[in-house]
Amino acid sequence: MIRVPPRSSVLSRSTSDTSSHHSYTILVLGGYGNFGKLLCDRLKKTTSPKSSEDDPVRVLVGGRNLTSAKEFARSLNDGVSCLQFEPFCIDLDAPNLSLRLKEAKADLVVHTCGPYLKTEGSTEYIVANACIEAGSNYIDLADARDFVTDFSAKLDKAAKERGVTLIAGASTVPGLTSAVVDHMKGNFSSLEGVEMCINAGFRTKSRGLGTVKSVLLYCGKPFSIWNRGQQEVVTGWTSPRLYRVSGLVNRRVGSYCNIPDVALFPKYYPSLNKVIFRAGVEIKTIQAAFAAMAYLAKLNLVKDWSRYAAPLKKFSDTFEPVLGTDEGGMNVTLSGLGKDGQPLNMTWDIFAGKGHGILCVHASSSARSVHSVHTLRHLNAENDARR
Repeated sequence: MIRVPPRSSVLSRSTSDTSSHHSYTILVLGGYGNFGKLLCDRLKKTTSPKSSEDDPVRVLVGGRNLTSAKEFARSLNDGVSCLQFEPFCIDLDAPNLSLRLKEAKADLVVHTCGPYLKTEGSTEYIVANACIEAGSNYIDLADARDFVTDFSAKLDKAAKERGVTLIAGASTVPGLTSAVVDHMKGNFSSLEGVEMCINAGFRTKSRGLGTVKSVLLYCGKPFSIWNRGQQEVVTGWTSPRLYRVSGLVNRRVGSYCNIPDVALFPKYYPSLNKVIFRAGVEIKTIQAAFAAMAYLAKLNLVKDWSRYAAPLKKFSDTFEPVLGTDEGGMNVTLSGLGKDGQPLNMTWDIFAGKGHGILCVHASSSARSVHSVHTLRHLNAENDARR
């Protein structure tokens, strides 16, 4: 039920582009991390085999540890795909990041290094700003509410002046969820509610330190959602509810989480009077621990649980071999009035087994789309030059 680019838009250079020897270059920041690996693997699996007339598309596996980047890049190169994976050493905290992006000759930068936090001053949106300066297109997997909702207002003007494309939130939320709503809303004469839940298996590869930090940032903290046609303040990781996803044997628990959708959807779908998102972990004992932590934060006994992300992750990792599964999923339920004027509820869900994350689906599709636009512009420019 999700539209993906047609086969002709998969990553491969046009055979009619014979005058330029510049291979299209994608730089994946955090390329050997949890989400970077998933993205690189998905790009490889959804890319057409190379032909003798194609230049390879370079995918740079970026990160601080060059050895790790080399090992992962080597594991992906099979001589069949038109993608050519190469290691690239880069530190996002180093000065002159834009110069390093220029050295990479990156046409597209995919930022997979969370947590995506908006900071004040000159470092705000540091990677996106560096891409604008370097003339590189940009995609991130951000699901931090303020980071995504303020992104366009802060960067749209500069991006247009530089002629680059910037995409924030090409993740499960709001990228995939908004695609689902767009696809299903045509069944309604009046779309009134959207309720979403995602629940990852305990052994999935998505539980990196950045992810743990981001979910702990709002544990026990108040934030607003859209409910009954108005703003309602709720507390992060409270109000658990059971959800069922096709493919999962047991129902999973989800609690309130602060994501961009709860702020963006009421603006893009004005008829909505409810937008609710919950998330959870497979192990109910850990979900209960989140609720207890939220209660302590609400009492102001703990100011910021994200400060303890590293030890908490290390502690939970010790149970990974013996607890849970690598199966997760998500669902999106739309409610309102159907075309016949009668109440209508529709649920879309997706099952992710064997540890395969669904977070990178939208990012890989966006990368293919940006590449297609880049190739079209390049060909148009060449045609204009020949006239």
